[in-house]
Amino acid sequence: MQSLQQQQQQQQQQQQFNQVGGFTVFVGHIPSSMNEEGVSQIFNKFGNILDITIIKDKRTNVSKGCAFITFSTKEEADNALNTTNDSGTFLENMNKPLQVKYSDNEIEKMERKLFIGMLGTSDEDQIRNLFGNYGMIEDLNIVREKDGKPKGYGFIKFSTRDESEIALREVDGKHTLPGSNIPIIVKFADTERQKRKKLLNTQPPQNPAFNFYPQQNQQQQNQYQPFFYGQNTQMSQAMGNGGYRGYQQQQPNVNFGMMQGNQAFDYNQQQQQQQQPNESNDLFIYYLPFTYGDEELKQLFAPYGNVISSKVFIDKNTQQSKCFGFVSYDNTQSAITAIQELNGRAIEVYPYVSTCSGPDSYTANLKPWSYGTSWISGKIPVEGDMVQIPSGYSILLDVSTPRLTQIWIQSGGQLVISSKHGPLEIITDGILIEGRMDVGDDNCKFNESFTVTLTGIEGQGYIETKSDMLQKFIGVLPGGSLEVHGYLSYPIPTWTKLNKTITGSNNPMIINVADDVSKWPIGSTIVLGSTDFDMYQSEQVLTVSCPECTAYQLKINGSQYYHFGAVTEIGGVDERAEVGLLTKNIVVRGEMQPTCNGSAICNYFNFDGFGGHIKFVNGFANGHLEGMEVYNMGQTYNVGYYPIHFHMCGDVDKGSYANWPTYVKDVSIHHTKSRCLTIHGTSGLIVVNNFAFDHYGHCYFFEDGSEQRNYLDSNVGLVTRYGYLLPSDRDADVCVFVNPRDFNGNAIDPGTCQAVATFWITNPNNYLKNNIAGGSENTGFWFLFPEGVSGISAYLSQYNNVYPPYIPIGSFVNNKAHSNVLQGMNIDQSHQIQQQSASYPNPHLSMTYGRYKPRVDPTNPASDRATSLIYQFTAYKNKWRGLWARGGDLIFHSCIFSENAIGATLAAEGVMQADMGSTQQCIGCTFILETENVGQATRGINTYNGVTLPAYYQFSQRGIEIYDGPIVIQGCTFIGFNTDGFRNTSAIGWFLYDDWIFSATNQLVQSNFINSNLRVLNVPSNYDGGKQQIFHDDDGTVTGTKNSYVVPNVPFFYSNKTVINAAWNMSISVEKFASLYVYNKDTEYPEQFLPGLFMINDEYTYYKHYLQGVPNATPRNTFLPLIMPGKSYTMHFPGSAPSHLQVQLTNFDQNDSVIVGICYPKSGTTFEITKNVIINNWNAVVESVKMVDSLEEVIGDSKGLSAYYDSETGLLFLNAIQERTRQWNYFCPNVGCETFDIQTDGVDSKIGTDCKNAYPKYSKMSFATRGGCNGDPNLTYDRCGICGGDGTTC
Repeated sequence: MQSLQQQQQQQQQQQQFNQVGGFTVFVGHIPSSMNEEGVSQIFNKFGNILDITIIKDKRTNVSKGCAFITFSTKEEADNALNTTNDSGTFLENMNKPLQVKYSDNEIEKMERKLFIGMLGTSDEDQIRNLFGNYGMIEDLNIVREKDGKPKGYGFIKFSTRDESEIALREVDGKHTLPGSNIPIIVKFADTERQKRKKLLNTQPPQNPAFNFYPQQNQQQQNQYQPFFYGQNTQMSQAMGNGGYRGYQQQQPNVNFGMMQGNQAFDYNQQQQQQQQPNESNDLFIYYLPFTYGDEELKQLFAPYGNVISSKVFIDKNTQQSKCFGFVSYDNTQSAITAIQELNGRAIEVYPYVSTCSGPDSYTANLKPWSYGTSWISGKIPVEGDMVQIPSGYSILLDVSTPRLTQIWIQSGGQLVISSKHGPLEIITDGILIEGRMDVGDDNCKFNESFTVTLTGIEGQGYIETKSDMLQKFIGVLPGGSLEVHGYLSYPIPTWTKLNKTITGSNNPMIINVADDVSKWPIGSTIVLGSTDFDMYQSEQVLTVSCPECTAYQLKINGSQYYHFGAVTEIGGVDERAEVGLLTKNIVVRGEMQPTCNGSAICNYFNFDGFGGHIKFVNGFANGHLEGMEVYNMGQTYNVGYYPIHFHMCGDVDKGSYANWPTYVKDVSIHHTKSRCLTIHGTSGLIVVNNFAFDHYGHCYFFEDGSEQRNYLDSNVGLVTRYGYLLPSDRDADVCVFVNPRDFNGNAIDPGTCQAVATFWITNPNNYLKNNIAGGSENTGFWFLFPEGVSGISAYLSQYNNVYPPYIPIGSFVNNKAHSNVLQGMNIDQSHQIQQQSASYPNPHLSMTYGRYKPRVDPTNPASDRATSLIYQFTAYKNKWRGLWARGGDLIFHSCIFSENAIGATLAAEGVMQADMGSTQQCIGCTFILETENVGQATRGINTYNGVTLPAYYQFSQRGIEIYDGPIVIQGCTFIGFNTDGFRNTSAIGWFLYDDWIFSATNQLVQSNFINSNLRVLNVPSNYDGGKQQIFHDDDGTVTGTKNSYVVPNVPFFYSNKTVINAAWNMSISVEKFASLYVYNKDTEYPEQFLPGLFMINDEYTYYKHYLQGVPNATPRNTFLPLIMPGKSYTMHFPGSAPSHLQVQLTNFDQNDSVIVGICYPKSGTTFEITKNVIINNWNAVVESVKMVDSLEEVIGDSKGLSAYYDSETGLLFLNAIQERTRQWNYFCPNVGCETFDIQTDGVDSKIGTDCKNAYPKYSKMSFATRGGCNGDPNLTYDRCGICGGDGTTC
């Protein structure tokens, strides 16, 4: 909400839109203690004062002893100037008299004197006849030689500024005078300030991103940017119009002249001098383009003769061009020809030649910004103005602006940026576009230098309420168009890949890259991406001149880190470092304060987080951004203010957008304060070839879950840091700082935060191809599945039937994630779309439970399951996992997981499948432990044998990690998983510290192992899941035995068909496996209740298999023992037996059975038992189970509807038989899970069960082979872990 003061300021500034700017004088020698009121008391006697500005030091905010005063009329300003200066007034404590003069800007606005060049042989009468049509000529001066011959240029002064502007507009470049073959040049003459600036700025600037030419007043800048060179011996000649004073070159017979601003070169004089005896073959060339090296200079002059040498001078410290040089021919005539052909010719700033006509050429009735007649007020906008471009006005920005409050391009108005007057800059608090703004177009890329600097301090100054733009913005409103087309875009790459590995060095070096980068400007800032576990190895470097480089090479000023530059020989993984171009010729940036704002947030983000933002809103007419640079944008702590933001725009690829869909292409987005690109309530956006580097919060951000059909191709995001805005953006510390407690007063769980991702995808129906997530403090790509849309979208009817959990992935092809702290990709979870309340106590959009269940009809959860495909995904050098995926159906096809702590973890649900029948499958994937990318140890990264590690060497890295199920690993290859006796790494492992189930139907088939002597490793734990790890080796390509199971190496899983693999800490069995789900349904528990469950295999009665239960209730009441159908077991409880117990058959096939004896008290117990088919917790079929007199009768009951209670031992025996068929990927038959429901009477909850007499009565002799393998004591394991193998398969 705005303060009253802000509202008043807004109203006042709104009223200034149509006011005349006034006349401004500079006042010097006033006391530093004097404020605006004191100045007013001295000067208000001269007339109406519109404004007083005390000039203050930016750092100390102390007055510098001077001010600007704006009077209503020129007469009032003249009165103040003449009266004060004549009086010699001294103010208190000042030793110099009060000084008053017109400000430099005012002098320039009043300037009436024009420079005129290329006059040829014209005399004064001819000039007067030409210019007399446009006003009263006060003075005309044609500059002449000592002998009276005209030099070809002069000056003319009109009686008014308006007349001068009209003459300039109507004559410049439109007439060719006698004696000249070049059209006349007409420009305003330099003021004294401009002369001073030209003398001070003879060296080219160091940063080509902002200003490639010497600083000068843009209003006076020539239409062209020529350079001059020649053979004059008198190089120190000063142009009479106040132009650039020549540089005295040390070599004789070599000189240069320069045409810049209002300067011209005297062709007649030059031709005469060329006839003199001191002619030379050597040319000195000044003001070369910043990007030119020796070879470019030679190519420029080669068409005119044999160039025997060319040299561009390079600064020794910066290794950058000084923008001047020499060319030598082997004969004088070639030098003369080069002068005649090239003298005065414009050379493009960047190595790009535009031969097309852009909007600054073809737009009708363009009015130059620099002409007062272009504006309704008759005045050129001055500092602080709120500029309007009304309907019917097309303004050409031909000068840089002062600091403006706002530019408002109204409907029907247009602002076109000139490509002939650069470099140009707009400095403003905001640009509001309801008309159109054009910077080049799609067919004619903009090749000048143009910068927009967005200014403002939060809460101060003008606040724009339209579409909540507020401050520091470019806002594209309904009907508005923003067209930005920089030349540094396709086919010039915005990013490429390193093609040869480099190691850190402080010295300049040449790097090899995959694409033609010859058009990248010298002196550009580029980024080399990390190729190791430390994402902060992504670094900025500068390019320097490199004449010897090919088009596929760059020379940089050094590098701190090792960057890998090859496709690995091991596994063929493309781990080449990204090389991204940050520097662009079109820049949008925020002007930042030097420090944080002093709030508590500075403890976490100690910088000014109030950046600029670009925002498109619903109904905009056109939006196309390409070839631009965006930095210092986004606002750390304000939701909705992002570097580039498409806000509730709806479909931007249909309707009026269909012929030219909206896009963001080849944009560098770096050092942003919040996000990179936000797609909010917008569908069909094209996002291609963008390069994002170093940002806070989610980078490529899909906000509400309503966003669909957006096309993201070949975008890069590097260095994604935790941010502030949403819980998912925050790290644990900021999470607790923002919300210490939930709605109900409980301490906040940091797990509701900590989910920042480079690509944050809340709706699967989008298309991602060739993108790279190269370093996040959490995750690279995160698909999450809110139960519905959130935010503003939740209030719009068109999104009522959008349910992200049921929507298949649109497309996910050839994407890559590396150098992330936790996961390369996460497919899991949701965020809380409900507002915070007692029922939903966590903050809005906190991370929460969510499961992915894609459907053929996403609007109907009851429709058939659909499959989502992840194709050719690569995850390498992620510190924890390459992939975490839950839900499905999901297929990962032809993916590569290399050098991650854990390659991929596939998960379903802890007890029953969240989506019955769903699976995750890896098909044709490759898992690699290490490659020749050895990395560089930084920031705590460990090494082993010279190679960096994701963790410590004792950690058991693994390729595929099995969790829940069912999963299928088919046709996958595992490379380099070995043990050397110290470090154990395995191709296959299980989720550690697992309290839940591993499905007996998890299977591997057609597995391939290369240089891997440890295929499987079980890391023991006391968690239930860790005690029941399992997978099915369908074709024997893992174990050497077809149709075998790999299970824990404990006696509970022994049989005569089971052998031990000690290296794996597992057993290999050809028994069949399934699970019993045991539910304690009691609702009340004794005070000394002992949770847990013991299972005993009747063949190995000495071993008690203890389960503590899954953590879905307190106390734990659900147990999931893994058993072998066809065997018999007893079940025991540490304390009293439950009075109500359910035993469910899971992963049983039809006719599979198991005998179970459940321990109860030995007397006084009666039973009521039913066999039910349970669907979603209700009984679909109920059958009674009768009590019989012997165990034999129970075994003989083919229906499993008999039970026997042995009062001597306290065991209740059931024959658990699966009667119905089950599809392999379902835990239960389609009609439901077959379950025994047991309710007892007479069980004393205070009395524990004691079934010690169960054994040896029900013991069975085991024939399990304790030596050998595969049941044969004569076989042994080879070095590859294969029973009976010859050691050649690993």
